[in-house]
Amino acid sequence: MTRIAVVGDVGGHRDELASALRALGAADGDDGPVLPPDLVVVQVGDLIDRGPDSAGVLRLVDGVLTRQPAQWVQLVGNHEQRYVHRAVFRWPETLDPDSAATLVRWWRTGTMRAAVAFTDASGLGWLACHGGLTAEYRRDVLGRPGTAREAAEAIDALRFDERLWRPGAKLTGSPDRWAGPVWADAASELHPSWLDRYAERGAPPPFAQVYGHSQAARWDADVPGLAIDRHARHQTRTVAGIPLVGVDPRHGRHAAPEWSPLVFADATLA
Repeated sequence: MTRIAVVGDVGGHRDELASALRALGAADGDDGPVLPPDLVVVQVGDLIDRGPDSAGVLRLVDGVLTRQPAQWVQLVGNHEQRYVHRAVFRWPETLDPDSAATLVRWWRTGTMRAAVAFTDASGLGWLACHGGLTAEYRRDVLGRPGTAREAAEAIDALRFDERLWRPGAKLTGSPDRWAGPVWADAASELHPSWLDRYAERGAPPPFAQVYGHSQAARWDADVPGLAIDRHARHQTRTVAGIPLVGVDPRHGRHAAPEWSPLVFADATLA
């Protein structure tokens, strides 16, 4: 049996990441965490910035990717975009040259991806990417993939295509239903796109999604149809029985007071 643990945005908090991995059963090895054999980690991007030790986060992850490459899936976030594609926003912090080179190496070798798919114990397919896949982007850019695996493959095929990085409200301030899967905003783009599709056509999403980057509401909000787990720092909206789950704990300069990865028991990478 394999567990898949989806880890939200780390944001430069190495100690928080190490603690989360220990809670999942990782051992403290001489060269960093050693994952248990039944665990696969999917990290949704934004490893860096905000927190005190982005370089330490990258060293930790690079060590796991080197020792246990089949057990860590690293996705790209908009903060990594600044180093692997081009900088489209200003940030007060910059990575040291070795850390920046690590991100470039991951991206060029395919070690860092744009999306991945997996199947949970019930047989439901899940797509994981940093910002999420809107209904309009799936239709008009990807050509309506019917499964999570097909969607992940189509997104990954755009890794050197400008359309992957199309910004949305988080960068421009204006909602864009065609925002790319690195940039889509949960509140103004991702969730409304699937809710409107279902309302207009009665068509449920073809697969579930888990994403980082943004959350659909404040942690103290009470939004109809949105389940907020304030302890795990997850937010879930279900559209016609198909979940959209945000796992960004919203770490800032200081880490969230409590948070945890989203864990799927007996799951299988596509």
